[in-house]
Amino acid sequence: MGHAYADARTSSGRTDDRRGATLRRKAIGLTSGLVVAASLFAFPAVAQADPADPTGIADGGVSSGLARLAASGATPGTPEASRAAGLPAEGPGSLAVDGSGRVIVELRFESFEAQRAAIPAIQGLVEVRSVGVSAPAVSVYATPDLFDDAAALPGVVSLEPGLLSKHASSTALPTQLGAALGFSGDPDLTGASCRSTPVNTAAPLGVDTVQAEYGLDGTGLTVGVISDSYDLGGDKVATDAAEDVLAGALPGPGNPCGYTTPVGPILEDNATMFTDEGRAMAQVVHGIAPGARLMFATEGATQTEFADNIQTLVDNGADVIVDDVVQYTEPWFQQGVVAQKIADIRAEGVLYVAAAQNEGSIGYLGAGTDDIAPTGSWESAEYRPGDCFAGIGAMMDTALGTTGTEVDCMDFGPAGAPAKGLPVTLETAATFALMTQWAEPVDGRSTVIVPFLLDAAGAPLPLSTDSGTFDDRTPASYVAYTATTDPTVQTVLGDYTLVLARAKNVGEPGTPRVKVIFTVDTGGVQRLPYARGEWRDDVVIGPAVFAHPADPAVLTSGAAPAFNPERMENYSGTGPATYYFGPVDALTSRPAERLLEPRVLVKPDLIGVDYVRTTFFESYYSGSTVIPDGYYFPGTSAAAPGVAAVAALAMQYSPQSTAEQVREALVSTAVPMPEQPFDYGVSDANVWGSGRVFAPAAIAALPPAPAPAPVPAAAASTRLADTGLSAGGAPGGVAFLALLLLAGGALVSFRSARRAAAARGTRG
Repeated sequence: MGHAYADARTSSGRTDDRRGATLRRKAIGLTSGLVVAASLFAFPAVAQADPADPTGIADGGVSSGLARLAASGATPGTPEASRAAGLPAEGPGSLAVDGSGRVIVELRFESFEAQRAAIPAIQGLVEVRSVGVSAPAVSVYATPDLFDDAAALPGVVSLEPGLLSKHASSTALPTQLGAALGFSGDPDLTGASCRSTPVNTAAPLGVDTVQAEYGLDGTGLTVGVISDSYDLGGDKVATDAAEDVLAGALPGPGNPCGYTTPVGPILEDNATMFTDEGRAMAQVVHGIAPGARLMFATEGATQTEFADNIQTLVDNGADVIVDDVVQYTEPWFQQGVVAQKIADIRAEGVLYVAAAQNEGSIGYLGAGTDDIAPTGSWESAEYRPGDCFAGIGAMMDTALGTTGTEVDCMDFGPAGAPAKGLPVTLETAATFALMTQWAEPVDGRSTVIVPFLLDAAGAPLPLSTDSGTFDDRTPASYVAYTATTDPTVQTVLGDYTLVLARAKNVGEPGTPRVKVIFTVDTGGVQRLPYARGEWRDDVVIGPAVFAHPADPAVLTSGAAPAFNPERMENYSGTGPATYYFGPVDALTSRPAERLLEPRVLVKPDLIGVDYVRTTFFESYYSGSTVIPDGYYFPGTSAAAPGVAAVAALAMQYSPQSTAEQVREALVSTAVPMPEQPFDYGVSDANVWGSGRVFAPAAIAALPPAPAPAPVPAAAASTRLADTGLSAGGAPGGVAFLALLLLAGGALVSFRSARRAAAARGTRG
């Protein structure tokens, strides 16, 4: 199966003006300081060194990509402008632009003091979008002619582009493997008659049992959702939020099931994508925990905005937060800004759930074989320089905006059989991208490695191909390709040659570990050229959990279909991932040191279920013999909010338990998955974690809420003091009111105790 990104652009490449207006934030409130919480989970020791630059601060300036954009004269919001900046023409990783044609850029400062001091000057030059709290940065809307002036402000370290993010929804079966991995099983649709759309997740997660036995609905808990948008889809989606409330799919005034607390706050004024996937995620939570209060925030266009929005949800009372998004500049080989924020709030007693993403495609290993295995990534312990196909040097010049770049290329071949490229068969959408990162620290990149795609014979492809790096500080690059311009074609099956080229005369090139994740849309990697045992010993194929979902602070969810929950979705991201460096230092921009020992990260932690019924998202299925007609939400994006909702039920059942205890209960009691129809090549724990989350078992592992303290019986009376109500009008009289007050304060008290216990580093 595959995965779909949500394109924020109209056919012209510019964000819709109506939506673009939402991007413009006028009022900016400055935060007096940085919220810091000690992490419960320390990193291994790092090798100490005396940095050549004792300040760790790089010279300020406009990133090379934005400088090329400014020099090009291209109109922001067009594919030409994104390409001029060295970015994909569209989709995830492309340039974020508002409806007025202004580019979203981030000014990074050497300190919070410098950041705050610069605010008046920034406001006099450009419009401020957000002021960073998690890092000394300011996001602004700027036209290219103002880039240099903004970067010249005192204390600026760099000016970097804001980018569109990647979301973990999924749409279709790959044509070659649909039969081999085919879905089976009967749909299980349950739900109260007050809902127009039934809940099909209750049975596979055991939610129907705990709702019936304990009356759990999440009341007293707050779940925050982070995704692209909530109610900005307009006429591109089938319903709006108000209609969903009336249908019983979301809470709010007019909800026919009686859940009238509206979703809020809804923080989408910095949205850059507009599919309303976040509203679909909120529907998933509401279907399982309808009594829980819901909130929403976008991920923003930068890692700082993402981290700050997480903190905003916490500040507004979130007990559980769930996201389905990664940003392409988040590092794979060290803890980034977003992951650090999640570690901070975990230490404060908040449970954070993330989707494992959908890059774990399943394909064939070896030419002409039927050996099925995970094919979502390729990774080598070192870059092995070799020869290149003709023309790669010129392609590198285009990618980097340089001339005369000297290149060599990765030798992909088995020992003794050098290969200039890696033959791959991909099933993709019309436009797709592949991502590359290499093991150098953020702000310490010395090597530039860029992927390129050629045809099966190693010749240039017939249609548009873009390659480049996202910025000047992150060891990350991409290749994007338009496989067809026919708007009626949804998927394309093609044979390609992947090339990794290294710039020999840029920076100080090394031979670091390098990894490619095939973030293709809709399909996956259908075939790789070498059979098991033919790859070099230091090559790893398959693991595709990356960015903050790979971090230990995150409860990461894979996916199995709701109508066949014993079969893993073949796109569900698998582990492991590995950290080789200490955390990114966003405060000083000093490169992190290498860890004395690599930190292997087993992921995912567990799985939820996808293909969740919604009122509008993502695809309408009809005529199926497996599932009834309706909108179904596939992907780990749909599974993760179900896990978050089960966590809310567990917290309601056991309000005295800490978030860590609830997390442990969810993981330790998950239902193990049966044997799957192919060999993943990694441990089961790196495929489905501990198994499918199961609410009855998780709740059984937790202590129930303590019984309320007895309240002395009130003297007999026919009237309640101060109200004039008869005792018959309020059962139990004063005693009943006292019990109500006691019960009403219980969850608040236990929540405070849970947060306090987490802050003390205790588990009770």
